[in-house]
Amino acid sequence: MTLITAAAGVLAFWLNPAPAETPAQKTSPANAVAAGVFSSATAAYREGVSAVQSGAVDKGVPALRFAADRGVLGAQLRLAELYAKGGPVPKDDAQAFTYYRQIADTYADIPPRSPVAKYVADAFVALGRYQLAGIPQIGLRPDPKRAADLFGHAASYFGDADAQYELAQLYLSGNGVKRNLRLGANWLAMAARKQHPESQAMLGEMLWRSEKGSGRYIRGLALIALAHHNSVTTGNEPAWIKDLYAEAFSDIDDETRQAVEATTPRWGGPRVAIVSAHEHHEEMADERSIGSRIGGFVLGDPIGDLDVHEDPALTAQTVSDDAIVAPEGIGEPVISLQGMNAAGDQSAASASAAPVMPSDMTSGSAGMGVSMGFSGSAAGGLQ
Repeated sequence: MTLITAAAGVLAFWLNPAPAETPAQKTSPANAVAAGVFSSATAAYREGVSAVQSGAVDKGVPALRFAADRGVLGAQLRLAELYAKGGPVPKDDAQAFTYYRQIADTYADIPPRSPVAKYVADAFVALGRYQLAGIPQIGLRPDPKRAADLFGHAASYFGDADAQYELAQLYLSGNGVKRNLRLGANWLAMAARKQHPESQAMLGEMLWRSEKGSGRYIRGLALIALAHHNSVTTGNEPAWIKDLYAEAFSDIDDETRQAVEATTPRWGGPRVAIVSAHEHHEEMADERSIGSRIGGFVLGDPIGDLDVHEDPALTAQTVSDDAIVAPEGIGEPVISLQGMNAAGDQSAASASAAPVMPSDMTSGSAGMGVSMGFSGSAAGGLQ
Protein backbone atom coordinates (compact mmCIF):
# COMPACT_ATOMS: atom_id res chain seq x y z
CA MET A 1 0.00 0.00 0.00
CA THR A 2 1.45 3.35 -1.00
CA LEU A 3 0.75 6.69 0.60
CA ILE A 4 -1.01 7.71 -2.62
CA THR A 5 -3.25 4.65 -2.39
CA ALA A 6 -3.97 5.31 1.26
CA ALA A 7 -4.71 8.96 0.55
CA ALA A 8 -7.11 8.09 -2.25
CA GLY A 9 -8.89 5.58 -0.06
CA VAL A 10 -9.17 7.96 2.85
CA LEU A 11 -10.45 10.69 0.53
CA ALA A 12 -13.10 8.34 -0.82
CA PHE A 13 -14.14 7.63 2.73
CA TRP A 14 -15.25 11.19 3.28
CA LEU A 15 -17.62 11.17 0.31
CA ASN A 16 -20.13 9.29 2.48
CA PRO A 17 -21.89 11.89 4.62
CA ALA A 18 -21.54 11.52 8.38
CA PRO A 19 -24.67 11.53 10.54
CA ALA A 20 -25.38 15.16 11.42
CA GLU A 21 -26.73 16.45 14.70
CA THR A 22 -30.52 16.61 14.58
CA PRO A 23 -32.37 19.94 14.83
CA ALA A 24 -33.69 18.83 18.21
CA GLN A 25 -30.13 18.32 19.47
CA LYS A 26 -28.99 21.69 18.11
CA THR A 27 -31.84 23.55 19.78
CA SER A 28 -31.95 21.55 23.00
CA PRO A 29 -32.13 23.50 26.27
CA ALA A 30 -28.76 22.08 27.30
CA ASN A 31 -27.06 23.46 24.18
CA ALA A 32 -28.86 26.77 24.47
CA VAL A 33 -27.69 27.14 28.06
CA ALA A 34 -24.16 26.10 27.14
CA ALA A 35 -23.97 28.78 24.44
CA GLY A 36 -24.72 31.48 27.00
CA VAL A 37 -22.60 30.17 29.87
CA PHE A 38 -19.13 29.49 28.55
CA SER A 39 -16.71 32.32 27.87
CA SER A 40 -14.78 30.20 25.38
CA ALA A 41 -14.57 26.74 23.87
CA THR A 42 -11.53 26.03 26.04
CA ALA A 43 -13.44 26.92 29.19
CA ALA A 44 -16.30 24.67 28.10
CA TYR A 45 -13.89 21.81 27.48
CA ARG A 46 -12.31 22.09 30.90
CA GLU A 47 -15.65 22.35 32.67
CA GLY A 48 -17.01 19.45 30.67
CA VAL A 49 -14.08 17.19 31.57
CA SER A 50 -14.35 18.13 35.23
CA ALA A 51 -18.09 17.47 35.27
CA VAL A 52 -17.80 14.06 33.59
CA GLN A 53 -15.00 13.01 35.93
CA SER A 54 -17.12 13.97 38.94
CA GLY A 55 -20.08 12.02 37.61
CA ALA A 56 -22.16 15.00 36.47
CA VAL A 57 -22.57 13.65 32.94
CA ASP A 58 -25.74 15.63 32.20
CA LYS A 59 -23.77 18.82 32.75
CA GLY A 60 -20.50 17.64 31.23
CA VAL A 61 -21.70 16.31 27.88
CA PRO A 62 -23.35 19.59 26.71
CA ALA A 63 -20.18 21.45 27.66
CA LEU A 64 -18.04 19.00 25.71
CA ARG A 65 -20.38 19.30 22.72
CA PHE A 66 -20.09 23.08 22.86
CA ALA A 67 -16.29 22.77 22.74
CA ALA A 68 -16.28 19.99 20.12
CA ASP A 69 -18.51 22.00 17.77
CA ARG A 70 -15.91 24.76 17.93
CA GLY A 71 -13.00 22.54 16.96
CA VAL A 72 -11.55 21.52 20.33
CA LEU A 73 -9.79 18.24 19.63
CA GLY A 74 -9.79 17.14 23.27
CA ALA A 75 -13.56 17.52 23.49
CA GLN A 76 -14.10 15.60 20.24
CA LEU A 77 -11.94 12.77 21.53
CA ARG A 78 -13.65 12.65 24.93
CA LEU A 79 -17.08 12.47 23.35
CA ALA A 80 -15.98 9.85 20.82
CA GLU A 81 -14.64 7.63 23.61
CA LEU A 82 -17.68 8.17 25.82
CA TYR A 83 -20.09 7.11 23.08
CA ALA A 84 -17.86 4.28 21.84
CA LYS A 85 -17.51 2.66 25.27
CA GLY A 86 -20.84 3.56 26.84
CA GLY A 87 -21.37 3.56 30.59
CA PRO A 88 -21.62 7.19 31.68
CA VAL A 89 -23.72 7.75 28.54
CA PRO A 90 -25.61 5.18 26.46
CA LYS A 91 -23.32 3.49 23.94
CA ASP A 92 -23.86 5.13 20.56
CA ASP A 93 -21.58 4.04 17.74
CA ALA A 94 -23.08 6.56 15.33
CA GLN A 95 -22.17 9.47 17.60
CA ALA A 96 -18.71 8.03 18.26
CA PHE A 97 -18.20 7.61 14.52
CA THR A 98 -19.15 11.24 13.93
CA TYR A 99 -16.67 12.62 16.44
CA TYR A 100 -13.83 10.32 15.37
CA ARG A 101 -14.51 11.40 11.81
CA GLN A 102 -14.33 15.08 12.77
CA ILE A 103 -10.89 14.46 14.26
CA ALA A 104 -9.60 12.55 11.25
CA ASP A 105 -11.10 15.02 8.78
CA THR A 106 -9.42 18.00 10.44
CA TYR A 107 -6.07 16.57 11.53
CA ALA A 108 -5.26 13.88 8.94
CA ASP A 109 -1.92 15.48 8.00
CA ILE A 110 -0.87 16.87 11.37
CA PRO A 111 2.92 16.32 11.70
CA PRO A 112 3.69 12.85 13.09
CA ARG A 113 5.94 14.50 15.71
CA SER A 114 3.05 16.50 17.14
CA PRO A 115 2.19 15.62 20.75
CA VAL A 116 -1.40 15.04 19.64
CA ALA A 117 -0.57 12.78 16.69
CA LYS A 118 -1.29 9.65 18.71
CA TYR A 119 -4.85 10.77 19.34
CA VAL A 120 -5.42 11.46 15.65
CA ALA A 121 -4.04 8.03 14.82
CA ASP A 122 -6.44 6.55 17.39
CA ALA A 123 -9.30 8.18 15.51
CA PHE A 124 -8.21 6.56 12.24
CA VAL A 125 -7.92 3.18 13.95
CA ALA A 126 -11.39 3.55 15.49
CA LEU A 127 -12.85 4.51 12.10
CA GLY A 128 -11.14 1.52 10.51
CA ARG A 129 -12.70 -0.81 13.06
CA TYR A 130 -16.11 0.71 12.44
CA GLN A 131 -15.59 0.16 8.71
CA LEU A 132 -14.81 -3.49 9.38
CA ALA A 133 -17.89 -4.05 11.52
CA GLY A 134 -20.31 -1.55 9.99
CA ILE A 135 -22.90 0.52 11.84
CA PRO A 136 -26.39 -0.63 10.79
CA GLN A 137 -28.21 2.29 12.45
CA ILE A 138 -26.67 4.77 9.99
CA GLY A 139 -26.46 2.40 7.03
CA LEU A 140 -22.68 2.00 7.23
CA ARG A 141 -21.92 -1.35 5.66
CA PRO A 142 -18.79 -3.37 6.45
CA ASP A 143 -16.04 -2.34 4.04
CA PRO A 144 -12.69 -4.04 4.72
CA LYS A 145 -11.00 -2.28 1.81
CA ARG A 146 -11.82 1.13 3.20
CA ALA A 147 -10.76 -0.09 6.64
CA ALA A 148 -7.39 -1.08 5.18
CA ASP A 149 -6.98 2.43 3.75
CA LEU A 150 -7.68 4.01 7.13
CA PHE A 151 -5.40 1.62 9.01
CA GLY A 152 -2.77 2.16 6.30
CA HIS A 153 -2.70 5.93 6.82
CA ALA A 154 -2.31 5.62 10.59
CA ALA A 155 0.24 2.81 10.22
CA SER A 156 2.47 4.46 7.62
CA TYR A 157 2.07 8.21 8.21
CA PHE A 158 1.77 8.19 12.00
CA GLY A 159 3.67 4.96 12.61
CA ASP A 160 0.92 3.83 14.99
CA ALA A 161 1.39 0.37 16.46
CA ASP A 162 -2.33 -0.38 16.86
CA ALA A 163 -2.89 0.48 13.20
CA GLN A 164 0.08 -1.64 12.13
CA TYR A 165 -1.36 -4.57 14.06
CA GLU A 166 -4.80 -4.14 12.51
CA LEU A 167 -3.32 -3.83 9.02
CA ALA A 168 -1.19 -6.93 9.59
CA GLN A 169 -4.29 -8.97 10.41
CA LEU A 170 -5.92 -7.88 7.17
CA TYR A 171 -2.89 -8.98 5.14
CA LEU A 172 -2.62 -12.28 6.99
CA SER A 173 -6.28 -13.08 6.38
CA GLY A 174 -6.68 -11.44 2.96
CA ASN A 175 -9.58 -9.36 4.23
CA GLY A 176 -9.94 -6.19 2.18
CA VAL A 177 -6.47 -6.62 0.66
CA LYS A 178 -4.67 -9.31 -1.27
CA ARG A 179 -3.44 -11.94 1.19
CA ASN A 180 0.29 -11.50 1.80
CA LEU A 181 1.96 -13.30 4.71
CA ARG A 182 5.25 -11.48 4.24
CA LEU A 183 3.61 -8.09 4.38
CA GLY A 184 1.55 -9.10 7.39
CA ALA A 185 4.65 -10.33 9.21
CA ASN A 186 6.51 -7.11 8.44
CA TRP A 187 3.73 -4.92 9.83
CA LEU A 188 3.69 -7.12 12.93
CA ALA A 189 7.46 -6.72 13.25
CA MET A 190 7.15 -2.94 13.18
CA ALA A 191 4.54 -2.91 15.92
CA ALA A 192 6.41 -5.54 17.93
CA ARG A 193 9.48 -3.31 18.05
CA LYS A 194 7.26 -0.68 19.67
CA GLN A 195 6.38 -3.17 22.43
CA HIS A 196 2.85 -3.81 21.17
CA PRO A 197 1.92 -7.01 23.07
CA GLU A 198 -0.62 -8.42 20.60
CA SER A 199 1.79 -7.96 17.69
CA GLN A 200 4.62 -9.54 19.65
CA ALA A 201 2.46 -12.51 20.55
CA MET A 202 1.09 -13.05 17.05
CA LEU A 203 4.46 -12.77 15.32
CA GLY A 204 6.07 -14.74 18.13
CA GLU A 205 3.70 -17.64 17.64
CA MET A 206 4.27 -17.66 13.90
CA LEU A 207 8.02 -17.95 14.47
CA TRP A 208 7.84 -20.28 17.48
CA ARG A 209 5.82 -22.87 15.60
CA SER A 210 8.63 -23.19 13.07
CA GLU A 211 11.44 -25.72 13.44
CA LYS A 212 12.29 -26.30 17.11
CA GLY A 213 15.76 -25.13 18.07
CA SER A 214 16.13 -22.82 15.07
CA GLY A 215 16.84 -19.11 15.27
CA ARG A 216 13.23 -18.39 14.42
CA TYR A 217 12.06 -20.66 17.21
CA ILE A 218 14.15 -18.75 19.78
CA ARG A 219 13.08 -15.37 18.44
CA GLY A 220 9.47 -16.50 18.56
CA LEU A 221 9.77 -17.50 22.19
CA ALA A 222 11.47 -14.18 22.97
CA LEU A 223 8.56 -12.28 21.41
CA ILE A 224 6.01 -14.34 23.32
CA ALA A 225 7.91 -13.65 26.54
CA LEU A 226 7.90 -9.92 25.79
CA ALA A 227 4.19 -9.98 24.95
CA HIS A 228 3.45 -11.63 28.29
CA HIS A 229 5.74 -9.24 30.17
CA ASN A 230 4.36 -6.10 28.52
CA SER A 231 0.71 -7.05 28.90
CA VAL A 232 1.15 -8.10 32.54
CA THR A 233 2.94 -4.82 33.22
CA THR A 234 -0.09 -2.89 31.97
CA GLY A 235 -2.36 -5.04 34.11
CA ASN A 236 -4.47 -6.09 31.14
CA GLU A 237 -3.21 -9.35 29.68
CA PRO A 238 -5.54 -10.86 27.05
CA ALA A 239 -6.47 -14.45 27.80
CA TRP A 240 -5.05 -15.69 24.49
CA ILE A 241 -1.61 -14.21 25.26
CA LYS A 242 -1.67 -15.79 28.73
CA ASP A 243 -2.59 -19.17 27.22
CA LEU A 244 0.01 -18.86 24.48
CA TYR A 245 2.73 -18.08 27.03
CA ALA A 246 1.67 -21.06 29.15
CA GLU A 247 1.84 -23.38 26.17
CA ALA A 248 5.13 -22.06 24.81
CA PHE A 249 7.02 -22.16 28.12
CA SER A 250 5.48 -25.24 29.65
CA ASP A 251 8.54 -27.36 29.01
CA ILE A 252 11.78 -25.66 27.93
CA ASP A 253 15.30 -26.59 28.92
CA ASP A 254 17.86 -24.29 30.54
CA GLU A 255 19.80 -23.75 27.32
CA THR A 256 16.67 -22.56 25.50
CA ARG A 257 15.68 -20.41 28.46
CA GLN A 258 19.06 -18.65 28.45
CA ALA A 259 18.91 -18.11 24.70
CA VAL A 260 15.45 -16.58 24.95
CA GLU A 261 16.45 -14.30 27.83
CA ALA A 262 19.42 -13.07 25.80
CA THR A 263 17.23 -12.42 22.76
CA THR A 264 14.45 -10.29 24.27
CA PRO A 265 16.52 -7.05 24.36
CA ARG A 266 17.13 -7.37 20.62
CA TRP A 267 13.45 -6.60 20.09
CA GLY A 268 13.72 -3.35 22.00
CA GLY A 269 12.39 -4.72 25.27
CA PRO A 270 13.97 -5.50 28.63
CA ARG A 271 15.82 -8.69 29.41
CA VAL A 272 12.93 -10.86 30.60
CA ALA A 273 13.58 -13.57 33.17
CA ILE A 274 11.77 -16.69 32.00
CA VAL A 275 9.88 -18.69 34.62
CA SER A 276 8.29 -22.00 33.71
CA ALA A 277 4.70 -21.30 32.83
CA HIS A 278 3.29 -24.06 35.02
CA GLU A 279 4.58 -22.19 38.06
CA HIS A 280 2.19 -19.31 37.36
CA HIS A 281 -0.62 -20.54 35.18
CA GLU A 282 -3.36 -23.10 35.46
CA GLU A 283 -3.46 -25.85 32.90
CA MET A 284 -4.90 -24.63 29.60
CA ALA A 285 -8.53 -25.65 29.21
CA ASP A 286 -8.33 -25.56 25.46
CA GLU A 287 -5.34 -27.14 23.74
CA ARG A 288 -6.19 -25.93 20.28
CA SER A 289 -3.59 -23.84 18.46
CA ILE A 290 -3.73 -20.27 19.74
CA GLY A 291 -3.04 -19.17 16.18
CA SER A 292 -6.41 -20.49 15.02
CA ARG A 293 -8.10 -18.03 17.38
CA ILE A 294 -6.00 -14.91 16.86
CA GLY A 295 -7.95 -12.20 15.11
CA GLY A 296 -10.73 -14.60 14.13
CA PHE A 297 -8.87 -16.31 11.29
CA VAL A 298 -6.60 -19.29 10.74
CA LEU A 299 -2.99 -18.76 9.75
CA GLY A 300 -3.15 -21.81 7.50
CA ASP A 301 0.34 -21.54 5.98
CA PRO A 302 3.30 -22.95 7.92
CA ILE A 303 5.82 -20.34 9.00
CA GLY A 304 8.54 -22.41 7.37
CA ASP A 305 7.29 -21.14 4.01
CA LEU A 306 7.44 -17.52 5.12
CA ASP A 307 10.77 -15.93 4.29
CA VAL A 308 10.73 -12.40 5.70
CA HIS A 309 13.96 -10.86 4.43
CA GLU A 310 14.67 -7.93 2.17
CA ASP A 311 12.72 -8.18 -1.05
CA PRO A 312 12.43 -5.32 -3.59
CA ALA A 313 9.02 -6.52 -4.73
CA LEU A 314 7.80 -6.53 -1.15
CA THR A 315 9.16 -3.05 -0.55
CA ALA A 316 7.13 -1.77 -3.48
CA GLN A 317 3.97 -3.22 -1.95
CA THR A 318 4.32 -1.38 1.34
CA VAL A 319 4.91 2.38 1.36
CA SER A 320 6.80 4.02 -1.48
CA ASP A 321 9.63 5.31 0.73
CA ASP A 322 9.87 2.23 2.95
CA ALA A 323 12.94 0.08 3.29
CA ILE A 324 12.78 -3.36 4.83
CA VAL A 325 15.85 -3.92 6.92
CA ALA A 326 17.11 -6.56 9.30
CA PRO A 327 18.98 -4.85 12.17
CA GLU A 328 22.23 -6.44 13.20
CA GLY A 329 21.61 -9.30 15.55
CA ILE A 330 17.93 -9.56 14.63
CA GLY A 331 16.91 -11.86 11.84
CA GLU A 332 13.38 -10.47 11.50
CA PRO A 333 12.62 -7.36 9.46
CA VAL A 334 11.58 -3.94 10.60
CA ILE A 335 10.14 -1.43 8.14
CA SER A 336 11.89 1.92 8.45
CA LEU A 337 9.63 4.73 7.30
CA GLN A 338 11.36 7.86 6.08
CA GLY A 339 9.95 10.91 7.79
CA MET A 340 9.06 9.01 10.96
CA ASN A 341 11.17 9.39 14.05
CA ALA A 342 11.64 7.38 17.19
CA ALA A 343 10.23 10.10 19.39
CA GLY A 344 7.11 10.32 17.29
CA ASP A 345 6.54 6.60 17.36
CA GLN A 346 7.23 6.27 21.05
CA SER A 347 4.74 9.02 21.80
CA ALA A 348 2.08 6.45 20.97
CA ALA A 349 1.34 5.85 24.62
CA SER A 350 -1.88 4.09 25.40
CA ALA A 351 -4.91 6.33 25.27
CA SER A 352 -7.40 3.74 26.41
CA ALA A 353 -8.47 6.11 29.15
CA ALA A 354 -9.35 9.66 28.23
CA PRO A 355 -5.99 11.44 28.46
CA VAL A 356 -5.15 14.81 29.89
CA MET A 357 -4.83 16.83 26.72
CA PRO A 358 -1.79 18.95 25.84
CA SER A 359 -2.50 22.64 25.55
CA ASP A 360 -2.76 22.65 21.78
CA MET A 361 -5.63 20.17 21.94
CA THR A 362 -7.79 22.88 23.47
CA SER A 363 -7.41 25.22 20.52
CA GLY A 364 -9.35 25.28 17.29
CA SER A 365 -8.14 23.86 14.02
CA ALA A 366 -7.95 27.05 12.01
CA GLY A 367 -5.00 27.08 9.68
CA MET A 368 -4.59 23.30 9.64
CA GLY A 369 -4.51 22.34 5.98
CA VAL A 370 -5.00 18.78 4.84
CA SER A 371 -2.75 17.59 2.05
CA MET A 372 -5.02 14.72 1.07
CA GLY A 373 -7.41 17.06 -0.66
CA PHE A 374 -10.10 17.51 1.95
CA SER A 375 -10.66 19.78 4.93
CA GLY A 376 -13.12 20.27 7.73
CA SER A 377 -15.44 22.19 5.44
CA ALA A 378 -15.16 20.23 2.21
CA ALA A 379 -15.42 16.74 0.74
CA GLY A 380 -18.66 15.83 2.43
CA GLY A 381 -17.70 17.95 5.43
CA LEU A 382 -19.23 17.65 8.82
CA GLN A 383 -22.03 20.12 9.32
